[in-house]
Amino acid sequence: MSTAQATPLILASAGTTAAPAAQTTVATTAAKGKGGFSEKPTVGELAEFQVTGLLVVFVVLGAITAISGLMSWLLKILAPNQYYGKAGPAKAAAAAPAATKTVAAPAGGLSQDKLIVLLAAAAQEVLGKSVAVVSFRPLDNMDYTWSIQGRVAHHSSHTPRV
Repeated sequence: MSTAQATPLILASAGTTAAPAAQTTVATTAAKGKGGFSEKPTVGELAEFQVTGLLVVFVVLGAITAISGLMSWLLKILAPNQYYGKAGPAKAAAAAPAATKTVAAPAGGLSQDKLIVLLAAAAQEVLGKSVAVVSFRPLDNMDYTWSIQGRVAHHSSHTPRV
């Protein structure tokens, strides 16, 4: 770094005249304080400050990453069902009654008539009153297009007031 030269500072007591015998000379320096800059910082001091700040940021980010990884590892070991999103024994028992109310159509071997009966029974169970199926037909691509178009029209009718 740079070397600072001492500058003499002369102090005199307040009640006396400034006689040469009563004067005290104190040497002051323009040295840096602990961790601070000199009066006119050099390029080296500024670069050192920037590099130190950058290192502090990287150390803190690395610590956060390490803590997050450690927590993830602990969750995998201590609570694998929660980590992987699997239902535990308590969740499975609570979800069982809800699963019996929901009627899902099996993949194969179900006729259209049986599907209508199952859907009507499910609707009657959910609504709590008698339900009659008036019409039933499978949806095709055009029906999905109309459905999307209807949603767009519905949402665009809700313009925010300014």
